Amino acid sequence: MDRFACRTQVVSGAGAMGVLVQQQCRRLLVATEQRWADTEQVRRIQKAAGNPEWLLLTDVDPEPTMRQAVDASKSLREFRPDLVVALGDRHIVDWAKAMTCFSRHFCTLVVIPTSFGAGSEMTGRVTLIHNGRMHLFRDRAMCPDMVILDPEMEVPVSRAPVIGSGFELLAAALAIGVLVLALCSRRKRRIILICGTIVGV
Repeated sequence: MDRFACRTQVVSGAGAMGVLVQQQCRRLLVATEQRWADTEQVRRIQKAAGNPEWLLLTDVDPEPTMRQAVDASKSLREFRPDLVVALGDRHIVDWAKAMTCFSRHFCTLVVIPTSFGAGSEMTGRVTLIHNGRMHLFRDRAMCPDMVILDPEMEVPVSRAPVIGSGFELLAAALAIGVLVLALCSRRKRRIILICGTIVGV
């Protein structure tokens, strides 16, 4: 028996931002980078959510730290939003997932990625810097409730994030290859790789 489940809803296509109005939020928190604070994308999020009372958080490094996630969780807990929207690449998404989980405040977390890799924005995994070292945290509570892929929300990015996304996809492909070799050596069976799904025959 094969089974697949994902608690994160994915909404894509033109006009996908329209689902935010269905949240009927009265308080909105937007987490993004400082350089996007006064952009059309942020104003679209406000409008799509129904122009509620809102708070903008931008105090984060390119590699978010545990301290920044904890500080942001305190701001989140004090503001008590109904809806948290993360606009940005992996580090913004990880920061938003961590702050929402750490706050222990029940709210809806929506992620709007601006760069695309292996789909980590849908998982309960985040990486944070603590004491100068990168740590991986895993918790199902960090899984976002929704991911929005709207072409109207495209944000110009520099060359570095694009290259980083490409390497992330390459790393995912290599991981699948290593898994195939491991299964072959352990089970002495042929493994067929079809569209990213491993099937033993």
